[in-house]
Amino acid sequence: EVNMVFEPRLSKQAEAAILGYHPASVMRLTREGLFPKQIKVNGPRSAVRFRACDVAAWIEVRTTASAGEAPEKPLGQA
Repeated sequence: EVNMVFEPRLSKQAEAAILGYHPASVMRLTREGLFPKQIKVNGPRSAVRFRACDVAAWIEVRTTASAGEAPEKPLGQA
């Protein structure tokens, strides 16, 4: 028996809306290694998505860091 769990994947537009950033800023942060790694999705148009749990962890690190606690690992690193 195979147990499959499907994890939500979000577009750069969805991420930008959640974070209050412009989609180009999300991609710039990704290229600079300051945002979670993107997943390339093949289809009629090649697209990128971000795992929702990675983005939630990224937000948590920043929330914790802004509260005065230092992050345990470099930002954007899994």
